[in-house]
Amino acid sequence: RASEVGGDVTVAVASGQSRRSKTCVNVKAATGNFNVNIKLGNGGFGTVYKGVLRKEAVAVKRILKNTCHGKQDFIAEVTTISNLHHKNLVKLFGWCYESIELLLVYEFLPSGSLDKSIFQNPIPNAMETTLNWETRLNIICGVAKALDYLYHGCEKRVLHRDVKASNIMLDSEFNARLGDFELARTKVQTHHSTKEITGTPGYTAPESFHTGKATVETNIYAFGVLILEVICRRNHGIKMSKTTTTSAL
Repeated sequence: RASEVGGDVTVAVASGQSRRSKTCVNVKAATGNFNVNIKLGNGGFGTVYKGVLRKEAVAVKRILKNTCHGKQDFIAEVTTISNLHHKNLVKLFGWCYESIELLLVYEFLPSGSLDKSIFQNPIPNAMETTLNWETRLNIICGVAKALDYLYHGCEKRVLHRDVKASNIMLDSEFNARLGDFELARTKVQTHHSTKEITGTPGYTAPESFHTGKATVETNIYAFGVLILEVICRRNHGIKMSKTTTTSAL
């Protein structure tokens, strides 16, 4: 569970231990007060910056607190990932919750997100050198192991609900780490159907639009889309209009 203690968030994990809550002053200083020159990327829930804490590179996610679910998403992400321990999941080092800031501190993975390697590489034929078939297979297997752990290796089954290339991070040896648990929920939290469709267009299973429910099967559908993207080096090519949604897959 997550609770507020003196302006910070403390998360009680299954083992009885807690991840460290860090002061926002130190975290902000580590990112050069959120210097735009070291911004790693933007997401629907916040912005990620590179930083240095105790001489170690980190990735700091600054949650958009002014969104309608900002605080809830922050607590959900901390609560979910604090109970997870697997080599193919991005590691959470700590967090900070104060009146004006919601911050998550993750390990920094130097090769960036998978989508930038397979879709946005500006150097012709560079991917064949860095992401050869063996490396791509290793990435796919790494994501599969992460999902298997979430479904079968946890005390409570976790549904990620947003498996996609931009949420797969790569370390210096291009090993895959599944991250971004803002939408993730345990099975207990998701046993009721909801008409709010989660996930990213193109990765969302067709039945989700009818049931409004996230399941292991809908996560596997997204994983299948990811496999095709890695193999073909093609984005799913989703195109949306007011009345139709079209995919290249």
